[in-house]
This record gives sequence, structure tokens and C-alpha cells, in this order.
Amino acid sequence: MAGEKDQATGIMADYRQQKLKEHLVGPAVSATLHGITLILLLLLTAAMVKEQIEVQGTEVTFLPPVHQPVPGLPKQEVTVKCDIPTFGPPALKVDPPESSTDDPDPAMAEDIVEPEPDLVDPFDSSYAINLKITSGVPAPYGLRNPSRIAEVLPANGGTPATENAVLRALRWLQRVQLDNGSWASNEAYTGLALLSFMARGETGGAGEFGDTVRTGLQWLAARLPVAGEQCGYKNGIATYAVAEASGLMPHAPHLREAMEAGLQVIVAGQQASGGYNYRYEDNERWDLSVSSWQFQALKAGYLANSDVAGLYDAMVRSRKFLTNLAYADGQFGYSSPGSGGNMTGAGVVSLQLTDGNLSPQVRAAVATIARERLPTYSWENAAGSLYGWYYDTQAIFNTRKHDAATWVQWNAQFRNVLVENQHNDGYWHVAGGHFEGDGGRIFATTLCCMQLEVYYRYLNTFDLRKQGPRHELVTLADDNDAIEGLINRN
Repeated sequence: MAGEKDQATGIMADYRQQKLKEHLVGPAVSATLHGITLILLLLLTAAMVKEQIEVQGTEVTFLPPVHQPVPGLPKQEVTVKCDIPTFGPPALKVDPPESSTDDPDPAMAEDIVEPEPDLVDPFDSSYAINLKITSGVPAPYGLRNPSRIAEVLPANGGTPATENAVLRALRWLQRVQLDNGSWASNEAYTGLALLSFMARGETGGAGEFGDTVRTGLQWLAARLPVAGEQCGYKNGIATYAVAEASGLMPHAPHLREAMEAGLQVIVAGQQASGGYNYRYEDNERWDLSVSSWQFQALKAGYLANSDVAGLYDAMVRSRKFLTNLAYADGQFGYSSPGSGGNMTGAGVVSLQLTDGNLSPQVRAAVATIARERLPTYSWENAAGSLYGWYYDTQAIFNTRKHDAATWVQWNAQFRNVLVENQHNDGYWHVAGGHFEGDGGRIFATTLCCMQLEVYYRYLNTFDLRKQGPRHELVTLADDNDAIEGLINRN
């Protein structure tokens, strides 16, 4: 009996062991199959993710939209003038006045009404991403940093009152900007307004004036080169503004393309003598008022490393024109040598941009400004002198290292006159001349505002002959001493 019992016990044990194996095999096989399936799914998913990443890496790029080309825009070999249909409807043919009066004619006559061009928004979200990775303000614009103005201002002669006047002026300009981004739908006024904002380091990013500058540049860049009546003023000022914007934002190709379009016309439209006339006419008459805006645009394009063929040569001709043709006896002339008045400062600044501050012509003309223009700097004379004061203030500021006493005298006079005569709303009103109406008020306000921004707005002045055809854009750290050295090397 005992043997049978032991046998039965063994059978039961074998049975339970067999059942246990059967119960374990199923889950084990199932777990193995699920594990294999899971591994295969993971491998398949990883392959799909890798493929998606590779596709994104090749197809998705965060580049700003390309500026729309102007139909019919000539290339580097452009030789046409701006009243030729290549740039749009032909301008009305108006013979320029032959008068050699010193009163410049910066009146921006309205062109034939043309339909607004289709605009591309160059400041979409992808471009904003690029803006965020661009740090600092490129030299030689390094002092135009809103965070450093409080430091730079007193060192160069500014005061809290002058900066308050600047901010009030910019806020007024912001309020009168049109919905299309322009000021008075006029390229010259829009360029001057943008130069006033950019003088303070406003470049269309975040901040109080970001949208204002962004939409203004969008409108202006799409209209270069400017054709039509008074296109010498309009294209010169507009190109100057866009070239400065390109120098401040070197990673914005749409601004660069617009700058190049405007500069091509300026280079092609220069007279053999080196000067310019109202519509880039190739004749014997030159006009220093028009020419000065072309010279400033050429300099801004040079600093922005423009690729326009002939730009350096155009600057060399400009310097020779100013030295040999427009200057005489300590003065620069409007359309004849040495006639003086408003044009002396314009000639000085233009020559400083390409010949430095130490040439005999610059020194003699600065002495003329101090002797003849400083005693008459009062608001009662603004109608006939404000345009020239814009240049006079820069001219004397640029020579402050060599003639500090003259700058101290000029600064004490001009800043008080402008601060005391600003309207409560932020603009400056000048009765008569080219300053009447809404456009004239914009014109006067920008000229006053940029004078009060001279403490940090200035461009470097240098002897062009020491620089060569290609200016290497300096990427110095935003260091005041380093920038001072760059600005004053001559």
C-alpha cells in the first residue's frame, strides 16, 4: 500500500509539474512574440522619425523672403536716367532752374500717381528668428545703441532735455505714419523719417518703435529705385536710408537688394565731373543739394559692403568734385563754386565722409560756418537756414577732436534753440519755404531731430584713399574707445 501511495504521489507531482510547464509556456511564448513585435515597431518608428528629420533638414530653412525685383531693373551696367521708362512711367520733362541761388530745393514734388506695388512682408516670423540671433549694433554704428545713449550723451554734449526732445519727435513721427508704412506717401520724407529712427538704433525689432520702422522699411525698400519728378532727391534719400538699414542689419537680404537697386542708379547717374543734377541728367549743371544725398547714400552703401560695380570710383569722383569744383574761398556752392550759404555745411559733411576732417577745404569751410552761420542760428531764421543747419551741426561735431572750442559754442547754441522751439506735440513748425503743409512739417521735424541725435548718430569719417575699393565691415565689440578710434582714423 505504501508503495502504491508513493507511486500515486509521484504521478500527481509529475502531473502538476507538467501542468505548470503548460501554463508557463503560453505566457512565455506570448511575451516573446509581443517583445519581438514591440522591437520591430520601435525600429520602424525610429526609421520614420529619421526620415522625417532628414526631410525637414533639407527642405525647411528660415530665410527672409527675397525682395521683389523691380520690373525692368537694369543690372550693374545700368546707364539710364530716372526719367526713362525703364523704371516705370516717364517723368514729366521739366527744365531745371538755372538760378544759382543758395536756397536749396529739397521740396519733394509729388510724382505722377502710380499704383502701390505688391509688397512682400520681409519681417515674417522666420525673419524674426534671424533677428534674435544677431547681437549688437555693427560698427561703425556701434554708438547707436539705446541702452548706451545715457552713457554717450553727456560725453558728447547732449543733455536729458535734448534726448527728451528726440523721443517726443519720434513719437510724433510714429503718430503721423500712414497705414501703408510711409510718411506722406513720399519716398524722401519716408527716408528722412526712417533715418531719424535708425539714428537712435531703432531697426524694426522689438520695442516702442519696432513696428514703425519695420513697416516703413517694407514700404520704402519695395519702391527702390525711385523714378519720376525730383527723383534725384527721392532716390538719393531713400537709398541712403535703406543702405543704412542694410548696414545695421547685414543679415537682411531684401534690404541689400533694394539698396543695390538704388545705388546702381546713383552710380550710373553721376556726371563726369562727379556731381549730380535733379534727375541724374548728364549735362554741365550740377546741384550740390541733390548731390549731397547721393554722396551720403554712396558712403552708407560702402559701409554696408555694397557689391555695385563702380561704387568706389563714384566716391573718388565725388571727392574730386567737392574739392575741385564745388569749393572756393572757404565755402561750397549750390550750383556754382563757393557761393556759400546753406551749402557750405553740405559740402563739408560730404567731403568729410570721403576725405576726413583734416583737408584744407574742410578746415576752411568749418571756420566759415563758425564765423557766418553760428551768429544767425536763431529760430527766426529757420525757414531759410534749417536745411543747412542739418549739415552744419554734423560738420562741426565731426571736427570736435581738432577744434573743441567751436563745437562747444555751436552745441550750446543749436541745442537750446531746437529744444525751446519744439511744439508740445513733438514736431517743429517752420513758416514758409519748403516747410509748409504736412510734408513740410515732417521735413522740418526730421532735420531737427537728426541734429539732436548727432551725439550718437555720426558716421565714421576717413580718407578714402587709405581705405581702398572695398571697406571691410568692422565687427568690433560695442566698445566706445574702439569705435572712437575707428570713427576718427584719418
